[in-house]
Amino acid sequence: MFNTLWFLGNNDEAICLVDFWEEMENKGEKIFLASAPIALKQKIKEKKWKKIFFPSLSLIHKTFKAVIILIWPFLFLFGFFYLWFLKKQHGITKIIFLTAADFNFWILPARLAGVKIIWLVTKPLEKVNWPTRLTSKLWSGPILVFNRLTAEKLKTAGFDDQTIKTITPGINLSRVKRQENIFSRLAEADDKYNRKFFVVGTVLTADKLRLETLLAASRTCLSAIPNLQIIIIGDMLDRKKIIWLAEKMGLGTIVWFVGRPKSLNKYFSHFDIYTPVCGLAGLPEINLVLLAQANGVPVICPEGIGLEGIIKDNKNGLILAGEEKEKLAQAIIKLKQNFSRHRRLSQTAREHIHQNHSIAAMVNNFQQLFNKKII
Repeated sequence: MFNTLWFLGNNDEAICLVDFWEEMENKGEKIFLASAPIALKQKIKEKKWKKIFFPSLSLIHKTFKAVIILIWPFLFLFGFFYLWFLKKQHGITKIIFLTAADFNFWILPARLAGVKIIWLVTKPLEKVNWPTRLTSKLWSGPILVFNRLTAEKLKTAGFDDQTIKTITPGINLSRVKRQENIFSRLAEADDKYNRKFFVVGTVLTADKLRLETLLAASRTCLSAIPNLQIIIIGDMLDRKKIIWLAEKMGLGTIVWFVGRPKSLNKYFSHFDIYTPVCGLAGLPEINLVLLAQANGVPVICPEGIGLEGIIKDNKNGLILAGEEKEKLAQAIIKLKQNFSRHRRLSQTAREHIHQNHSIAAMVNNFQQLFNKKII
């Protein structure tokens, strides 16, 4: 049995790992969580996971970071003795960091305390600061990623290719079932494909770089798909801006904005197409694509955002070369007009997820790396 300390810092994407942690516990691993972001604290309370106090550099305001650097020798000694204590008291055998700041800062005391260190990178790095570049020169331990793009970004930053291992992402497939909701009338027909509306859906995450591209493409689609409806799921803070943008583009009657529901699946089951609007796909965006495919929804995305490992072009989804709105519009129109192709992509997507991307498969992949001592 492994006892793992997950050092979360300010990484809000950690909430995507809740099902993973539950499955790990079912497999006999004991979970400890340190420095959890606010979004995760309620979940930790519900699951009764053990919380460990540990100062996180990623949660400290930048104005105080200079002070932290000045007292680093004292924090180094504190980290060493505290980690040694956690190892003896709780049997912690490894620490998995989810933020670069904490990984860079606590790596030396953790190594001296004899605890195995792993960096889990949940999203492709857009910028690499000098502490991370310095760590890349000194660190030869394991780094875990969820897609090839993240691995490539790390290699560019100077990390050794041999230390970077890809974990197969997965979702809890037991939750993937049809649920009735206020949009159920969109599916009122004997045939899903020939129903009253053709629905394109997306979910907003912190990164919504391509939302305007989707709206522009939707406007282009209207001449060929007059019954088009766009469902945008996101936090209420985005509502006014999105409604204003949709009305400005003449799409006020076809764009439906939904706040963040407790269950995304009940909306996904009524989508005809799902398209992410992120600039780079992190773990939240990956999980959303998996959920769409598990519901048999073809996914259309641009190349180069980190989804190529999940979406196989023209097999279980479509990958577009470039970001132009015209390409997205034409892809949506062609899928609407070609029922057999839409159905083939839908069936293949569902089969692919159920065969390769369950939460159990993700945990097995993770544990195999340890059992084989690859990490």
